[in-house]
Amino acid sequence: MAFILNMDDEKKWSRKGEEVHDDQDDILKAEAVTLHKAEAVTLHKAEAIIPPSSSKKSRKNPWKISVDESVNYGFNVIKDVLPHLLSSIMMYCGVIASLYISAGSDEALISTSFLIIAIILFVGGLLIQLALFIGLGYKFGGDILLRAVKTYSEVRKK
Repeated sequence: MAFILNMDDEKKWSRKGEEVHDDQDDILKAEAVTLHKAEAVTLHKAEAIIPPSSSKKSRKNPWKISVDESVNYGFNVIKDVLPHLLSSIMMYCGVIASLYISAGSDEALISTSFLIIAIILFVGGLLIQLALFIGLGYKFGGDILLRAVKTYSEVRKK
């Protein structure tokens, strides 16, 4: 025996096939329910679990620094600092030479002029040395921060 239900749009039916009558209380309960806003979900491209092998030398732990990398960094810093360091050393050599000439001279004018030159060279050498130390501190601090940000972004991508 086949049992066919005729469902009109005007009547409400339950899942069991019984006719349902809406009460005013059910309508009020339904209106009282507050819906929460759904947050949008952003989908990101998934990367492979095993990264593809490349010709580049990949580091397993990005938080470690290799010895070769640190030595190369040190040589590059020395290469960049060497002209400033040599100029500071040359000024200090000029101070020593001026003081030697000033001490060995019998004339007061020559002695005083070389003493003034020695003081000027000494102050110039100190300023170059101070600028060098400030610049190196700034460079090292900046490189540390840049490396930390780069490493953090690489780790976060994985």
